[in-house]
Formats: sequence, structure tokens, C-alpha cells
Amino acid sequence: MRASDGSEFTAWDRLVRVGLVASVFVGTAVLLVSREAWLPGVVGHAHAQPPQAQPRAEAAAPEPVVMLPLAVHADPALDDALLNAWVDTANGFYAPAGVQFRMIERRPLDAEHRTLRNNRARHNLARRLRDRAINVFFVDEIHDPWPSAATARASARVGRTPSGRLGGAHIPKPNRTPGSYVIVLGTRERSQFAPVGLAHELGHVLGSPHHPDPANIMSYGRDRTGFDEEQLRRFRIRARRLIRRRQVRRVAP
Repeated sequence: MRASDGSEFTAWDRLVRVGLVASVFVGTAVLLVSREAWLPGVVGHAHAQPPQAQPRAEAAAPEPVVMLPLAVHADPALDDALLNAWVDTANGFYAPAGVQFRMIERRPLDAEHRTLRNNRARHNLARRLRDRAINVFFVDEIHDPWPSAATARASARVGRTPSGRLGGAHIPKPNRTPGSYVIVLGTRERSQFAPVGLAHELGHVLGSPHHPDPANIMSYGRDRTGFDEEQLRRFRIRARRLIRRRQVRRVAP
């Protein structure tokens, strides 16, 4: 074979030319493969992997409601519908905690024990307690001739002084189960105040002290609207503990 100038190619010339052609071919192939590997969005559309759908997180199941039993002592003239309405309204304040109350027993309370003129009269109600339930006494009057230091402090926080009358009381009774009972001013004439008074006293049963915020149920404020998050968390813990330790009967939700 001759070059354009008429000279003959040597074997070495032919080998070099073949090698150059092969190198160019291989280099081009490598470049194309590299572009597909590094730029799949430009060159390698057919080879790009579609985005994988992320598994959707399942919503956590709501915790079951903790139901606590009430043994209610009240004027026989107060019908069950009214008493249950008071309990239902109080339950509305405890709903965010997943805690509810249900009247499972109704006991008559005579007129002599519905007017409580002193601290001794409040403690005398302990003779009527029913075991393994939260006992609630709805009464006509609660006199408080010698206000306690706790009453004086709670009144002072909302700019008031003790009036000598109470809207409710929480009475510890360590030798009984669950260890305390509550008294609530509950008459047909003052029906609108009974649910908040009941919610307040049940808060004491579940371990809450008085609260400085006048809007909190556990205060002595006039316009009380609810509990705070910490109270709600503690209420649920305390309610479950009462059931776990068999201090109250189990009640189906």
C-alpha cells in the first residue's frame, strides 16, 4: 500500500494507524457510558430509576378511655337524669385526659345530712361510704365557720375572702378505699354550678391541688373553663393507678 506521496506503508505504519483508530473508537464508547452513568437525567432517561413511594406512617390508635365508678348520694327528689347530666358535663373537662366517670350506684341522702354546718358533719358522711367507688355527696348547704389555710390561700389568689360557705369539699379517708370522698353543693336551684364543683372535687381525688390561674377548674375563680396539659397527664396516670391497684371497680367504657 502506498501513501499519497507515492511512498509505501511499512508494516509498522499500518499497525500504528490501526491502533489509533481502535483507540478513538474505545474512547468514544467510554465517554458515552460515562455520560449515561453521571447524567442519567440528560442521557439515560430510559435507565433512570423512578422515585420509590415512601410508606405512609400509620396513625397511632387512640388510648382507651379510663372509666371510673361513682357512688352518688343525693336528695331522692333529684332524678337520675339530672345527676347524670351533671356527671356528663364534668366529663367534658376530663375528656382530653381520656378519663371519664360513670354513676354506677345511687343512694338516698336524707335532709339531716344534706345541710353540713361544720367540719364534723362532713366527716360523719364517711359512715355511708361504698367501697371501691368514688363517693360523691350532693348536698344543700356546706357551712365553713372555720376556713382552712388552703381555703384562705385559694380565695386570696382570685381576690376573694372566705365567705363561710363552700361549693364543695374533698375529705381524705385513708382507711377506706379509694382513700377519700367528695361533697358537692348540688341542688336543683343551683344546678348550673354543680358540674364545675364536681369536676373540681374529682380533680382533688385524682391528686391535683388548687391552681393559681382563675380560669383553671382547680382554682376558686368565677369563670373556670378547663385543666392544663400537666393536670390532664397526671389525671390519666392517677386514674389508671386506681384501677390497677383495685382501689375502684372496673367499669366498661
